[in-house]
Amino acid sequence: MKKTDFNKDWDFIWGEPPKIPMMPVQKKRVDLPYDFMIGTDVAKDAAGGAATGYYKGGIGSYTKYYEVTEEDVDKLHVLSFDGCFGVTKVTVNGHVVCRHNYGYTPFDADITPYVKVGSNRITVTASNTNEPNSRWYSGAGLYRKVSVLTGDRLHIANNGIYTYTKALDGDALQVVETTIENKTETDRQVKVCISLIDKATGESIAEKEDHVTVYAGASEVSRVEVEVCRPKLWNVDTPELYVCRVTISDSEHTNSGYADSDEVQFGFRVISVDAVHGLRINGQSVKLKGGCIHHDNGIAGANAFRDAEYRKVMLHKKAGFNALRFAHNPVSRDMLNACDEIGILCIDEAFDVWNMEKNYFDFSNVFASEWKNELRSMLLRDRNHPCVFMWSIGNEIVEQGGLSDGYATSQALAAFAHKLDASRPVGGALCSFFQGLDDADHEKYWRSVMANAAKLRESGMVNLDCEYGQSVWDPYTTPFVKDWDIVGYNYLSYHYEPSHEKHPDRVICCTESKPRELAAYWDYVEKLPYLIGDFEWTSMDYIGEAGIGNTFYVNPDEVQAMQQRMFYASYPARTAEAGNFDICGFEKPQIGYKKAVWGSNGTYIVSYDPSVYDKVELIGRYGWGRCEHGFSWPAENGVPIKLEAYSRALEVEVWVNGRSLGRKAAGKDNDYRAVFETTYEKGEVLAVSYDESGAELSRDVVRSVGAPVSVVIRRDETLELLREKKLIPVDEESLDYLVIEAVDQDGNFVPYAEMDITAEELGLTDMIALGTGRATTEENYTRGAVRTYRGRALAIVKKKVKS
Repeated sequence: MKKTDFNKDWDFIWGEPPKIPMMPVQKKRVDLPYDFMIGTDVAKDAAGGAATGYYKGGIGSYTKYYEVTEEDVDKLHVLSFDGCFGVTKVTVNGHVVCRHNYGYTPFDADITPYVKVGSNRITVTASNTNEPNSRWYSGAGLYRKVSVLTGDRLHIANNGIYTYTKALDGDALQVVETTIENKTETDRQVKVCISLIDKATGESIAEKEDHVTVYAGASEVSRVEVEVCRPKLWNVDTPELYVCRVTISDSEHTNSGYADSDEVQFGFRVISVDAVHGLRINGQSVKLKGGCIHHDNGIAGANAFRDAEYRKVMLHKKAGFNALRFAHNPVSRDMLNACDEIGILCIDEAFDVWNMEKNYFDFSNVFASEWKNELRSMLLRDRNHPCVFMWSIGNEIVEQGGLSDGYATSQALAAFAHKLDASRPVGGALCSFFQGLDDADHEKYWRSVMANAAKLRESGMVNLDCEYGQSVWDPYTTPFVKDWDIVGYNYLSYHYEPSHEKHPDRVICCTESKPRELAAYWDYVEKLPYLIGDFEWTSMDYIGEAGIGNTFYVNPDEVQAMQQRMFYASYPARTAEAGNFDICGFEKPQIGYKKAVWGSNGTYIVSYDPSVYDKVELIGRYGWGRCEHGFSWPAENGVPIKLEAYSRALEVEVWVNGRSLGRKAAGKDNDYRAVFETTYEKGEVLAVSYDESGAELSRDVVRSVGAPVSVVIRRDETLELLREKKLIPVDEESLDYLVIEAVDQDGNFVPYAEMDITAEELGLTDMIALGTGRATTEENYTRGAVRTYRGRALAIVKKKVKS
């Protein structure tokens, strides 16, 4: 069917539309996506608390008129939503057409019976008021795109083309399955024409025909196998893409030539996993350098802007990632397109809960009756994307020990996913038993945890596993994962080798790990063939779960008191304070450590805030120390300071203003770090890495700067790179990401500067958001006034496009 964007010029109101016509309402003209939650002020009494970054839910309604001509009134008319968060109701001309509960999956509303010639009022109302309903910031309303599908009653079903590589040995055997729907009253003999097209050149590389009978009021699947001579293959290094175009016709369309046409993007590639070879793409072994990401786009809220999604993926690619895990829900279509085109492998995850809740008003309330439709919608939309290498049917599911028929539910979901797509492995993510045990086991578990309390306090961390939990973990989870092809382990590295002894055919993926323990996790990945990769929690900061990455510096006598409360963020904490990038996409210092662990021969020097030199450092589960890739602090010369060089080299030598601090061991045996202590002297710090022969491998230098005097604005390099590579066009969807930096009198960036700025003073127009990576703040990203953080702020504006 013909697909038309339906994103411009909606009228938004708070609440539901008035029941009485012509009643005055306060409207705002908006374009989609439009997350109505991100523009609100945070509140201390928000039901979601720190979990949602202290944002409150609400009810919002969007109205737009849809014009139908006399010629088109008898055609099919379908609204296709990529996602709408909240309990959603779609009405057309006053008729309730459909309702939808799961905020992350695409869904369609067939409005054909309700439209008439002329203007048709379409209203979408979303309620996010039943709280708490999420463990992170969800956003609300039409935060993803909407399309209108129109076509004949004989047509290709929406998401009805499915193509995958059945065999690959230089040449490829590509399967194309096309679902054709006949909503007429007569049987139809349908001709199906398939063309596989090189996306880069536009040339057809293979064609084939099929003929099927589609009975009245029914659907039929055309299945053909197309032989292709030596196609270019998709992988993370060369993400070669093709288009599968399908055209259908029958005897009643001899004049127009066809009844319908549709196309999908795909890549030639095959996936295999086993415990001997691990994960292989096109026969080549791949170890996953992964990160978990939530669906929000930082200061833009949950809005799934195309440019924001592509930028997020490219940031990861540039930093050395080759994989992302969508945690813990389906993402937008644009996110998947970005991963296809940039070359990132993905775990496509369906659910964070099944029948047992994590929040009282979450999806568990309707899971039993709706999981099949939601899982189907995700798989049908996403199964052509070559970037998706695994379906995840659940994350840290409470039922993993068998509660509430968890074993049967797991079997049913895995079987359903395998049936809809047999070309990919299916799995999920397990965790320790801090939840999910019956009353008797639960009591034994927590008694065991408390018995180790003294040891846990000494470690400075909260470890929610224990001797009893480990003893029951394997026997309780084995029935749960028996139908999974890949078993995800969240923070369970101590189970890798024992699991392999008991289950030698099990393929394991570290689906969540802690950033400061990356080297240990990655060492397992490199040495265990059945462990296919590591996904850090998280690779990018996000709104919600506020404070889980907090780092505190306290006096020695305050340590115990702080350990007892450091994991509980208070208002106005907003972001998790995790990740290698903050919510603006600015790199954090730990990115240098990650690159060293992953094999970079580069050197990366950081300096720690001298004001915390004599404090005890308490780092949260997902946190990092207070340091910068620089040597500028608002401190006096002569105060003590710690320097840290990240390097995989044997040794690192550091000079401060030409004075050597000596050489220290780095590399794998020293957690890829060399630590130096000196006194702060404004000037230059040089770090040089040396190999075993004493030869220089690489160097890094940072310099002190002056006091901040002004700010400068520059275009975001990543977004410009995407346009340069022609991965995103310049069109009416385009955004500009403007990086605002505090500078000294010589134009040098000042990393510690905090300066109040406004959109008006900066001359910003068509602003979508202005904000920083500050983790605790009451600032409203849509109001146009913030204080720079770590010397920077980010503005997102609509790009001015020449007509």
